Amino acid sequence: MANRLNNKVAIVTGGTSGIGEAVVWLFAEEGARVVIASTDDEKGQRMAEDIKFKGGEAMFVHADVSHPPDTESVVLKTARAYGRLDCAFNSASVRGAYPIIETTIEQWDAIMNTNLKGTWLCMKYQIQIMMKNKNGGCIVNMASVGGLMGFAYTGAYAASKGGVISLSRTAAIECAEYNIRVNSISPDAVTDVFELLPDDLKIQIARAYPLKRASSPDDIARAVLYLCSDDATSVTGHNLVIDGGYSGH
Repeated sequence: MANRLNNKVAIVTGGTSGIGEAVVWLFAEEGARVVIASTDDEKGQRMAEDIKFKGGEAMFVHADVSHPPDTESVVLKTARAYGRLDCAFNSASVRGAYPIIETTIEQWDAIMNTNLKGTWLCMKYQIQIMMKNKNGGCIVNMASVGGLMGFAYTGAYAASKGGVISLSRTAAIECAEYNIRVNSISPDAVTDVFELLPDDLKIQIARAYPLKRASSPDDIARAVLYLCSDDATSVTGHNLVIDGGYSGH
């Protein structure tokens, strides 16, 4: 089915890499007017121009989601350009692997400021504009299986992603009266990250997947599309796990 987001206005943070980038392209193919938010100005501008060249509609806005003025600016510029906001995918994230006793305050704060505080800031401003929509809206936040399972050296990252899941569920309850749906997704180590790992570790991890493979950014993007489409009009407060069965162990 094509054009599932026809004429809808969508914001994608972290939209120039990995899952965020895959979602930008898929949303554009499905008819959305996409606002790409990222700190990578060069790539973001190029993606917006490529989408417009192919007949779609897109714009780029520079944004570090850990900075309140940036997150508010993305929403204000979206409203100014398109008059509304229908859906948002808050994908911007940072990673880090540190033993708990060796994690510095700076490392902890850097992860929390983007992954958890940044998600809250994005929703804070996105919800305010969506409340004005007659038909509400939809927000999908990037969590992780790391927020559901224990992995060594991921204390700060796991805590941030577990927080995203709880924050999303709380927002779903608060926003239900405005017909704004809020969900989160928990992907595994998607292929673009998986490919950076040593070969022996790739083999070890792949064997732990019932499907014998890590997910790709495109796999995750299709799930985000579902949650933002009219096919999911009764889905809210849900954390959708997309991990090839990894967390089923």
